[in-house]
Amino acid sequence: MAYVDKLVMRGALEVAEDSDQIIVCSALPADYYEACDPPAWAAGVAVAVGDARKPTTFNGLIAKCTTAGTTGTTEPTWPTAAGATVTDGTAVWTMVSNYGLASATLGTADFTIATDTSIPGEKLTIAAKNAIPIYYTGTSKYVAVVSGANKLLRLVFDETSGQTLYSGNSVNIPSTYYALVSP
Repeated sequence: MAYVDKLVMRGALEVAEDSDQIIVCSALPADYYEACDPPAWAAGVAVAVGDARKPTTFNGLIAKCTTAGTTGTTEPTWPTAAGATVTDGTAVWTMVSNYGLASATLGTADFTIATDTSIPGEKLTIAAKNAIPIYYTGTSKYVAVVSGANKLLRLVFDETSGQTLYSGNSVNIPSTYYALVSP
């Protein structure tokens, strides 16, 4: 077992605290793009490299901007394979897999960092989120916490129920915590 200094532990927990979205996922996301719930595509919008958009008809893929520009006047015909590209106005998008099924916004009030007397260390507690709209049908397997501002995947938790979620319904995410243990 590895032990870390209390200051290092606090720093690690505070990194997670800058997250702004919690997402129920159907598979283990490897990065921000596989977990995020980006805004829907819109016409005439300036986009930067790394920005993401969801096609208005979501098919399990999202578009990641790989050439900055301005979106066109009509939504492009989105490719249906990960890695495929499409030009949209002056912007170029690359399609990436996305495992998100439902998401909710997180704010600083949703996080609590505290010393826990039941463990030798500190823990980051994330508040419960209820009645989260499900935007894509699938089986819940993981819950991801991301920082949209930094385009980073911060934490991933196993979601052990394996519940099938249906688009148009809602789901609850119970309060959970992440602990770093000191000697």
